[in-house]
Amino acid sequence: FSPSFTEHGIYSNSLGYFGGVTWAMLVARTCQLYPNATASTLVHKFFLVFSRWKWPNPVLLKHPDNVNLRFPVWDPRVNASDRYHLMPIITPAYPQQNSTFNVSESTKKVILNEFNRGMVTTDEIMIGRATWDRLFEAPSFFYKYRHFIVLLVTSQTGDDQLEWCGLVESKIRLLVGNLERNQHISLAHVNPTCFDYKKGAANTPNNSGNDDDKSGANPPVCSAPFCSMWFIGLEFERTENLNVDLTESIQNFTEHVIQHGVNIKMLKDGMNIEARHVKRKSLSQYLDTDFLKRERKSMDQHNSFSNALLANRKRISGEMLTQKKARLSESQTEENSNASSDAGGTTPTSQPTTAPNFTPDAKSSNNGGNGNGGGTASGSNSPRSNSNGSNNQNPNSNGNSTATATAAATAEVACS
Repeated sequence: FSPSFTEHGIYSNSLGYFGGVTWAMLVARTCQLYPNATASTLVHKFFLVFSRWKWPNPVLLKHPDNVNLRFPVWDPRVNASDRYHLMPIITPAYPQQNSTFNVSESTKKVILNEFNRGMVTTDEIMIGRATWDRLFEAPSFFYKYRHFIVLLVTSQTGDDQLEWCGLVESKIRLLVGNLERNQHISLAHVNPTCFDYKKGAANTPNNSGNDDDKSGANPPVCSAPFCSMWFIGLEFERTENLNVDLTESIQNFTEHVIQHGVNIKMLKDGMNIEARHVKRKSLSQYLDTDFLKRERKSMDQHNSFSNALLANRKRISGEMLTQKKARLSESQTEENSNASSDAGGTTPTSQPTTAPNFTPDAKSSNNGGNGNGGGTASGSNSPRSNSNGSNNQNPNSNGNSTATATAAATAEVACS
């Protein structure tokens, strides 16, 4: 992973990116989550996991040890400063510390953009649409932004330059923080690569291929024997007629660095630091034209790959939408055919009406018209029972009783 992170410009702990220990812990966490995965799958899962990680939830390799040896440990419940860490990745050994406390809002955006880019690239690699070389291609930094802050660090000897550059590099993240506090700046992307200024490049005509630059020869940038440069790409909020004054932020930074050099007794004669605002069309005054051409070519290749990937995704989305519409149409047609077949094959039938069946009540027949309710109706269409029982009784019930008694008496006489 290390060559890829270095090429993509997100490998520097002092500048607010991830250092070697941090990257090693992220790889170890991926191996914990997928212990039986192959190497290629681990690379893909690495970008998948951390591009979707819910920051600022910490990345932990093990549960923190509850050891009270009076050493400060990372604990946002106790330490108020730990609550403001943006991407905490905690070391496993006691005392646990956050290895990414230098991460700022801008460096977080840059790292997450590279995670998302790596996930998209590995997705294409896993399905055979790209090769692994695509993952290690360096993005174009100098054609990504139109405005830059250039830090020029100069000294008289090589040893002085080495010490002076180390001090300035450790303080660049303070300048990034000052720029982030400007309401008109949405991103301050520092390139971790330190470029050495070559005097011969100062008088080289601009052949970078940028049509915006119509100047001829470039004036000299630095006259000191040793000169190093850092570049910070700026991304401004989209506002018409925007004028941003960065003088105060830059001046505060340079004064702080010089004062710190005086306090630690490092500052010597000839040591100087200067910050300039430079547009993209003027980069040829500071960088080699061949290098800028390679950057432009890399940017064109990246754009072509991104455009092809976007077109492929649109095509797949269109095919999926067409298939979905076809399935819905088939389902609707099938439902309509089923409904029509049900309507054509079924004829309405009338149920026969069953005559009500009345069962006479024994007490009603014996008691004449004094009974309540002459009978019980069986059937769904039974008539309502009248409260007057005489309406439901046989009017000849008394005659029938007399005839029965006479027949019984005649039978008794005959037997005797």
